[in-house]
Amino acid sequence: MRELNRAIKFRAWDKYRKRFCDWKEATAITMEESQMRIGIITLHNGKDSEYVFQQFTGLKDKNGKEIYEGDKYKRYNYLYEVFYDTNSAGFKGKLLARYCDGWQPEASGQAFGIDTGITEVTGNKFEDTK
Repeated sequence: MRELNRAIKFRAWDKYRKRFCDWKEATAITMEESQMRIGIITLHNGKDSEYVFQQFTGLKDKNGKEIYEGDKYKRYNYLYEVFYDTNSAGFKGKLLARYCDGWQPEASGQAFGIDTGITEVTGNKFEDTK
């Protein structure tokens, strides 16, 4: 069996304070809402949750910054948002916009693999990425 070679970690967006918070701060509160099953914690990440948890993809951009679900990144003249694709069981980038005399929205929403050698994280879906 092949060994998993990446860190499994998350970050937490506090919906009320509008900021990313310390993982321990978020999990201390949500552990009461969680379920323990054979050593696996299932975090409550629904509409009523105070936090939105985003998983680390295991990838880093060209500057060494960790890439998380919900991050926005530039690749050439295009802007993407990272999401988890259940069909391929992996993280992909959803096309949001292309740069041509300013950022132009892209309605196609096409999904692409994440090429870390030329990718640069510019922000995330909660914070402005100008």
